[in-house]
Amino acid sequence: MSNAQSPASSPAGSSKYAQELAEFRQRISQDGHVEAQLRAGGEPGLLGTSGIDDETLLRWLKAEKYSVSKAEKRLRAHAQWRKEYVPLGRIEESEILPELEADKTFLQGCDNCIHAVDLERNPTGKTCAIFDLRGLGFDAMDRPVLQAVFDLLQNHYPERLGKLWMYEAPTMFWTLWHLVSPFIDPETKQKVVFVNSKSAISEFQKAIDPSVLPTDYGGQAELIPLQVYVKDHLPKTEVNHKG
Repeated sequence: MSNAQSPASSPAGSSKYAQELAEFRQRISQDGHVEAQLRAGGEPGLLGTSGIDDETLLRWLKAEKYSVSKAEKRLRAHAQWRKEYVPLGRIEESEILPELEADKTFLQGCDNCIHAVDLERNPTGKTCAIFDLRGLGFDAMDRPVLQAVFDLLQNHYPERLGKLWMYEAPTMFWTLWHLVSPFIDPETKQKVVFVNSKSAISEFQKAIDPSVLPTDYGGQAELIPLQVYVKDHLPKTEVNHKG
């Protein structure tokens, strides 16, 4: 389950770090390679026919504590990754059909702050999620997979995570977490909250409206499979384009 922060015309921090932002934009725009690769990979946050918006650049700057050189290196690496791993500019449903058919990923809507996963209203905001770990067996305790999730967030979706609730983590999971957590950025780690059945409902209800929160977690909503939510909320022309 996720949420997204509404985009603003003047992103927070754009005035305070105007000098760093201007330098970052100038470096990234020098050869045109980054923008071209991002466009080829279908990256959101590109303005009209040219340019990368301030909000996108500020996310990368903030992730590197406003070090322009580090942010440039990281964004260039991401642009190359995007071009290589999303060559069509989007992920086709056929590419992840087994995962979709497993019905293990759900997209619900807005939280109490009107931060939403609504792809039309809030296309560039943060994401909140519940990882339901009930019934997780030893065979699913995969360190590389868990580390890959956080590597993906940190290296390719900086400043996207709002909060991640780990729900009902079994005892065995803690061993895995202690192996992986030292490699997670401290700011990202602070957004990870472990909750059990006793504390979870009140925790979820503070953040998520009952009409959005699934019944399994103390709300009133039915779970909405990812593919259903996307088809219902994307513009019809875009859904048809994606097949």
